Amino acid sequence: MGINERLQTVQAVAERNADNIGILTRSSQCLPPLAERLAVLGQAFHGKAGTV
Repeated sequence: MGINERLQTVQAVAERNADNIGILTRSSQCLPPLAERLAVLGQAFHGKAGTV
């Protein structure tokens, strides 16, 4: 494998890593609202379970 092929491989890996970091960043921004909704759902479930 020549230097050009190696550089292209390294560049492709770097681009995939950058894409993955972007995806992880966007996904992590959704976690706090999701955690809040799950907490409310859990409280509602336990509240209803206690009254049944």
